[in-house]
Amino acid sequence: MSTPPPPPSSLLSTMSTASNGINIEAPSSDSVVVAAATDELTTEDATGPESNESEPPKADIDTIHASKMGRQSVVSLDNTPRKLVIHNVDKYIRPKQLEKLVASWIAEAEASPDAAIQGIKIDKTKKPQNKGWMHLWVEEESMVQPFLCLINDTNRVNKYGKTLVAKRHLDDQDTGGRERSKRSRDDESLSNDAKKTKVDEDDDCTGKPRTVDEIRDKLTPYWRKSYSDQLTKKKVELIKRSAIQIVKGVKARFRTLEKEARRSKRKQPPELYEWLKGKKGINIEDVLPSPQVVGYRNKSEFTFGHRNIKGVEGKDGGTSTRVPSVGFLPFGWKSDVASPHCLQNIPSEMCGIADVFNAFLIDCPLPPYQAGIHRGVWRTITIRSSARTGQIMIIVVHAPPEGAAGARECGSDAYSREVFEKERDRLVKMLTEGCIPMPPRDLPESPADSETGGNAEVVKDEKVTPALNAEEEGTISFKVTSIYFQEFDGLSHPTANHPVQHVYGKKHIEEVLGKNTFEISPGSFFQVTTRGAEVLYEEVADRVREVSINPAETLLLDVCCGTGTIGLHCMKEGVAGRVLGIDISEPAVEDAKANAIRNGFSDEAVTRFVASRAEHVLAEELQKDVVRGKPIVAVVDPARDGLHADVIRALRHNNEIQRLIYVSCNPTGSLVKDAGLLCAPPTKKYKGLPFKPTSAQPVDMFPLTPHCELVMTFDRMAGDAPVHEKMESEETIKADGDPNADIPGEAASSVEVNCK
Repeated sequence: MSTPPPPPSSLLSTMSTASNGINIEAPSSDSVVVAAATDELTTEDATGPESNESEPPKADIDTIHASKMGRQSVVSLDNTPRKLVIHNVDKYIRPKQLEKLVASWIAEAEASPDAAIQGIKIDKTKKPQNKGWMHLWVEEESMVQPFLCLINDTNRVNKYGKTLVAKRHLDDQDTGGRERSKRSRDDESLSNDAKKTKVDEDDDCTGKPRTVDEIRDKLTPYWRKSYSDQLTKKKVELIKRSAIQIVKGVKARFRTLEKEARRSKRKQPPELYEWLKGKKGINIEDVLPSPQVVGYRNKSEFTFGHRNIKGVEGKDGGTSTRVPSVGFLPFGWKSDVASPHCLQNIPSEMCGIADVFNAFLIDCPLPPYQAGIHRGVWRTITIRSSARTGQIMIIVVHAPPEGAAGARECGSDAYSREVFEKERDRLVKMLTEGCIPMPPRDLPESPADSETGGNAEVVKDEKVTPALNAEEEGTISFKVTSIYFQEFDGLSHPTANHPVQHVYGKKHIEEVLGKNTFEISPGSFFQVTTRGAEVLYEEVADRVREVSINPAETLLLDVCCGTGTIGLHCMKEGVAGRVLGIDISEPAVEDAKANAIRNGFSDEAVTRFVASRAEHVLAEELQKDVVRGKPIVAVVDPARDGLHADVIRALRHNNEIQRLIYVSCNPTGSLVKDAGLLCAPPTKKYKGLPFKPTSAQPVDMFPLTPHCELVMTFDRMAGDAPVHEKMESEETIKADGDPNADIPGEAASSVEVNCK
């Protein structure tokens, strides 16, 4: 085969190297046209033989116009006619095995009586990983048909019994050897902007109307159940997917260590702990009910999007109209946003705010953000409200008005900063003109309502604030007291520390929880149900109270402290003498410091909060002199991902931590993993005495949904008994000879039962 002459030097300015070959730019009339790549730089589709989007049009192949030379020459630079596809090759074949397979084909061709087959010469092969096909190039186009006969005329099978099939590359695409892309071939000729426009048109047609019951079933799936049935089902799920799984995980670790001991023949395998030998390794208590079953959320996040509204009869023929709107996306970003008005767990003031935004979007020239193509301006709204102070904070997340990540190059998606600022000011005015209107809502009478006499939403509360008393009477007025805007040009979601712009009112809102008043900033973590949080924190305080007969000496390590709610609540209840709070969010830690001062704990020697990753601070703080010798209780309230491995190592390594209280919002996921590491036998990586689960108390923080918080208490083990049990008994005996004299009867019996 003759080697084609190299392209003229004038071609170099039109070539640009790509990941899979050479891209050729469109030339001018007097420039050189090259429409295909050379043999050494073949343009291929990495997704498989079914796509040819990167290949040039056939009409431009095989010609080079050398206008500057005053003559025309024809050079073949296209290797596509020599390219074949072989299907049903083993997916996981190794390179050496593939070489042997190809070599066997060559050897068989040389031994063939057919002269055409004897002359087959293979130029190169290429097989993507984990794919059941491969590409193969022969040296000349005349060898293609003989090679097809060599493969297809004999029964060649892979190790699974599937027959090998060889095809021309172009024939394989034309006949659809594999399922083509979901979009038509006609779309391949469209430019990128045209394709994105077509996506816009398609998305406009995919808005399937959903009934309110479908929305409720998706977002509040337990809304049809009675509240007692909800609590029973949650307890059963926690037993199956949390308690049993934790025990299985720890037992599996013992089996692994036993196998290692048998292999080494020098190690003594650890003996299975007593608490793992019984039928109930972990006893899940009955779920503590929420004092508020509907309308309980104090935080919601709405997404900007579109929804279809049915036309009025006699107008537009009763057809639906697509309008911008805010709400939830229960069926994914391609579906319409769902109005929050039909959901029983969303309070009315948040629905009223959604109505204000819907009215604003009617005349707004800035479109909602479309996550599928990353265009538009308005992205999400986060609403924080307090039913006890009547204050509302709103955080509006938006893309840059000049254009989001997927903006068209022509600039049709760009808006001036002046237009954006004008619309921002108009929105702020609409939100702050007066009290938030309470829209009419057609909520079902759920079984939960019938159990509480129709008073499930508002349960009698003794907190002494005027706003709360008004809430109980149903006359509380909500006002927007704080507004933030957050510009974000990324593809997903901004982090907790992403900068925000304060545009109206105060920089925080206030919330009353227990005996404390807390300030909440935009990036701070706060439980989404205030009254449920009080039940949760009371359970934590009870577990802290059991550790020592002298709470003033107890140091409480509040890991993932947020705004300091747990630590300050325990201080106010008198169950701890000092608090050290750690959280990754700087705004949350600043709020925690302000909350400590607001509630009478201004001395940093008593309450100290640190903004850092817990695994970076915990080990250092536990080695300080002021900590040594004091009873230490650690409370961890991590996000859904659970604890970092370094935090678990630090908790295990410091044997002075007598009790660990784990507040989990993901008891069937991250808690199972973390509990397995906390309770497993010591290893080189996880040193220190293990913990033992001594109580597991679920708290229903999310009525109408499957979610549930779980407060699991772990006590340090010494031999087979938790450390705290021995210390508590010894100190109490020294005091008056009665091991249970200074322990409340209910708590004492709980400790005695759970530690057996």
